[in-house]
Amino acid sequence: TLPFMGSLAGIGTILAIYLITERSGHLPFGVMTPPISLLGCKSPEHKVYQLGFALTAAMLFLCVDIWKQRFYTRISLEHPSASWVALAGGYAACIGVLGQGLVTLEEDFVERVEAGRQLTWQGISHQLLAAV
Repeated sequence: TLPFMGSLAGIGTILAIYLITERSGHLPFGVMTPPISLLGCKSPEHKVYQLGFALTAAMLFLCVDIWKQRFYTRISLEHPSASWVALAGGYAACIGVLGQGLVTLEEDFVERVEAGRQLTWQGISHQLLAAV
């Protein structure tokens, strides 16, 4: 049930921040389906984005840790490289979900891009963490 609850946390977060962003008038003009990262730029959706993705990351971490405890040793006997890659990938995904959730795009991200201005370290860090 934990993987299911984690999935619900992630999907619920995305739906909640989309609705808040849309109702707050923060969607860029003409955009119906924005990249998820744009949904966490402004308040009030910013805090929901951070909390929702932190919860999702925590649940993902627990799932990876349970997999490690129950299966890693057995699988690594037959497939040492593949099991290590799977475990490392699971923990990397946790870091990515948590990191991009806590370090969001800057509030004026859309305006920066439209004006051709350089991104800040916050925006660059967010995108790097989201790529993990």
